[in-house]
Amino acid sequence: MEKNKKIALIMILSGTLIIVAGILGMLFFGNFFQNNGQETNYIYGSGPYPEVPRIGVSHSKLAYDRNDAVFLDVRNSEYYIRSHIDGAISIPESEIQVKYIDLSPSDWIIVYCS
Repeated sequence: MEKNKKIALIMILSGTLIIVAGILGMLFFGNFFQNNGQETNYIYGSGPYPEVPRIGVSHSKLAYDRNDAVFLDVRNSEYYIRSHIDGAISIPESEIQVKYIDLSPSDWIIVYCS
């Protein structure tokens, strides 16, 4: 019974994280990314939120190298402390509804959770 509760909790948290990532994507990403005045191609998925724009690793790396984006780590603090992208901001998923206002909507924010 305890194992089933843990599995259910993990599923709920995973679903919540997907929803939060979708909301953040819609709030901060808009309909296109600007990368030095050039539109960056989106990757649209077929998952639960196909309308939420995603970018590939190469575009993320380019944004990181150019310091064009703010990287937002939404994992819990324990995982952030273990390892994270240098310079990333940590706002755990459980705190995002309160702390997202600390982020600038004019910044290109790349959210990651793994």
